[in-house]
Amino acid sequence: MAVTSRVCRLPVHLAIAGLAPIGPQAGVGGGEFRPSGNEHGRLFLLMRQKRLEIPNYTMIIGLMNTDRFIQYAMVAALAALSWVIYDAIRDKTVNVGDTAPDFAITASNGSEVRLSSFAGKVVVLNFWATWCPPCVKETPVLVRLHEETKDRGLVLLGVSVDKNEANYKSFLRRFGIRYLTARDPEQRVNSLYGTYRYPETYVIDRARKVVIKKIGEMDADTVSQIKALL
Repeated sequence: MAVTSRVCRLPVHLAIAGLAPIGPQAGVGGGEFRPSGNEHGRLFLLMRQKRLEIPNYTMIIGLMNTDRFIQYAMVAALAALSWVIYDAIRDKTVNVGDTAPDFAITASNGSEVRLSSFAGKVVVLNFWATWCPPCVKETPVLVRLHEETKDRGLVLLGVSVDKNEANYKSFLRRFGIRYLTARDPEQRVNSLYGTYRYPETYVIDRARKVVIKKIGEMDADTVSQIKALL
C-alpha cells in the first residue's frame, strides 16, 4: 500500500503464472510509460525489481533464464500486456461529464440507499477509510458541509471500504457523523467508479452527471463549488 499526504491507496495484486524469477545476471533494464489522462497513477515496468505496476494494480513478474533475445521479447510482450490491462481499467474510471453509475447499498442506519433515488438533488459521494490519514483530516469538513447544506437539497453519502466494522462504527461516533454512510468492505461501489485511492469524492448534479471529481482531501475551493450548485 502506498500512502501520500493527499491520498491513500489499497492495491490489488495479480500474478502471472509460469514465469521464473529473474536473476541479476540477466541485466534487463526498466522502462516507464506515462499515458495521458491517467489521474490514478502511472504505468511502471521495472524488471530489476521484478514488479509491473499499472494504475491501482500490481503484478509480480519475472523472466526465464534464457538468452538475451528471448528476454527482450518477453519484456516487450509484458509491456504490451500491461497496456491492454491499463486500457481496460481506464475505461472503468468515471470522470467529469459522465453519468454516475447507479448502485444500491445498505446504509449504517439499516436503510437501503440507491443513488437513482436522489433524482433532483445534488449528491456528494465520498469514498474513504478509517485508516486513511487524509480521510480523517477531511471528515470535519464534510460534517460541517452536511450541517450547512442538509436543508438545501444536498445529499452527502460516505462509502467506507473498511473491513473492520468496529473501527468503522467507532469512527462515526468519534466525529459525530450524521450524514448517510455505508460500509462496503468488498469494494463493489468504488469499483464501479474506478476509485482505488482515498479519499476520492464525486459531486453529482440533479441530472446524475458528475460535475466535480476531487482526488484527495476536501478543500475550501471544492466546498465553495459544491455550495454554488445548490
